[in-house]
Amino acid sequence: MPDQSPDAPQSRQPAMAQGERRLSLSPGEPPALSDAVPPGPAEVIAFVPADMNAVSSVPADPERAVAYQRHCAAIVESSDDAIISKSLDGIVESWNPAAERLFGYSAAEMIGQPMTCIFPPERLAEEAYILEHLRQGERVLHFETVRRSKSGRQINVSVSISPIFDDSGRIVGASKIARDITERFRNQHVMWLQSNYDSLTGMPKRALFEERLDQLIAEAPAQGARLAVLYIDLDHFKQVNDGLGRIAGDQVIAAAAGRIRDGLRDTDSVARLGGDEFVVLLSPTASGDEIERVAKHVMEQLREPIQIETETVYISCSIGCSMYPQHGADAEELVRHADLAMFDAKTAGRNRLRFFAQPLEVSAQEQLKLGAALRTAVAQHELKLVYQPVVCLRTGQVHKCEALIRWHHPERGLVSPAQFIPLAESTGAIRDIGDWVFHEVTRQLQLWQARFGPDFQVSLNVSPLQLAPGAQDVGDWVRALRTAGVAGKSMVVEITESLMVQPEAGIAARLHALREAGVQLAIDDFGTGYSNLNNLSQMDLSFLKVDQSFTRRLGQPGRDHALVEAIVGMARSLGLQVIAEGVETKEQEAVLRELGCDYGQGYLYARPMPAPELERYIARQRAARPDLA
Repeated sequence: MPDQSPDAPQSRQPAMAQGERRLSLSPGEPPALSDAVPPGPAEVIAFVPADMNAVSSVPADPERAVAYQRHCAAIVESSDDAIISKSLDGIVESWNPAAERLFGYSAAEMIGQPMTCIFPPERLAEEAYILEHLRQGERVLHFETVRRSKSGRQINVSVSISPIFDDSGRIVGASKIARDITERFRNQHVMWLQSNYDSLTGMPKRALFEERLDQLIAEAPAQGARLAVLYIDLDHFKQVNDGLGRIAGDQVIAAAAGRIRDGLRDTDSVARLGGDEFVVLLSPTASGDEIERVAKHVMEQLREPIQIETETVYISCSIGCSMYPQHGADAEELVRHADLAMFDAKTAGRNRLRFFAQPLEVSAQEQLKLGAALRTAVAQHELKLVYQPVVCLRTGQVHKCEALIRWHHPERGLVSPAQFIPLAESTGAIRDIGDWVFHEVTRQLQLWQARFGPDFQVSLNVSPLQLAPGAQDVGDWVRALRTAGVAGKSMVVEITESLMVQPEAGIAARLHALREAGVQLAIDDFGTGYSNLNNLSQMDLSFLKVDQSFTRRLGQPGRDHALVEAIVGMARSLGLQVIAEGVETKEQEAVLRELGCDYGQGYLYARPMPAPELERYIARQRAARPDLA
């Protein structure tokens, strides 16, 4: 096995997102090709045992042996791949014409020279590491690295290296096959840049920005860091675009981007979200005063006149700010809250900074616009489901998950469920959305039961409005399950605790119809409402889900430990199983297991993910513990 100590040389694979992940995203141009390939934390070179018996034997007949050797030599000489042999000291012993073409050195120049002649300085450690493992009878397959030609040009190559055995089985050298993958690497790099960097401004796009922000959020608790997000929107830019035309509008955007860069500190990052919107990451930030100084500097830069040929253009900007950890736990939430604060700055008169405040109400106009878009979201295929695994605390295995809805608005990007679900309920769109969710989960369950077995479960949240009289006909849902061949017990419907206070007769009848079909019921966010315990015992429930607010405070001084213990005890007495939401630490997991909680769900195990990722997640778990699958 390769040495995985810190001193072991490592090589970066050409997965572009990984290659760029180390960039700071500080203001500047997109990275060049060479920026993506230096060695750094990545995959360790993979070695596999070499099999001496797999090598073809030279014919015993002298004439046939000579013909065989000539044939092998001809293959080497005519190969399009560089084929090189070297001693165990790394001295070149043969160098075919393809090697001459690839690296620019003739055979006469290289034979007798160390192989490291073609290594860039930062790659020199690779040679000793590889030779050490070759001496042990191991080989390297398709190792992607960088070498240097005679002209000094860096070449991306895929290398396979095998030990050479003599007649007695001793390892006496190594053979190397190198293929030029620079063009492939370059194409991947170009595609990655096009996907992640804005062609007009050279700035990162939203996905790369949010990836960087999530990285810093993950590191922030250990470092005690505070972060801030500025959402910048140019004021009245549409008038510029309409009055001067798109080309002039692009020139204004490019000039504004440069000025935003100039207004930031060296440690800050900026991205273009599209149109006239930009987002800035202030890292680190100490106080609101510091944020105001940076925002004021950006606003001053943008107020300076912009000359577009014979026209002088004046612009300003509105800025919204959200701060970590006060205003959000992840990049998506922080950007969204900064966006809401920016809208508040617009409505307050533009050309100003506003900080996010709880609650920051969305205006009636914005609600109307979002509501109209939400009504067409299903037909426009803007909704998707992600799934978060629910882990058995006794075995660590996953036999169930929760389906969670996401809305990708074509202009606003990802809209938080906390924002659009209440809007869907108020506009009546929740019925169509809920129906789509049910049928999508049914379709997914049909596939997963064939793969993971008939006991695999998926839970979904159902709004009280979906169960109200005149809403969904749950008979349609039951028929959909039967048509798909999905057992009702595979579906868990999560309802809010508020339904337990005074359940309407119609709602109770619909829940009863689902239970008659085998569908299981769960109370979501248990402990935050005012459950009627008598109704709790009469509604034929299967699960209680402990609200994440209790879970997150486990292990801290307070009454939450006793409350969770009481919930688990009550559930046991009613024959219910308990799922704890919001599990984020091993300490919380240990306390829950000690209390007798059945399942855990939270970021300790995984974030919500698309269906294919969940399949890979479960497959890895089951491969690791086939006895529990």
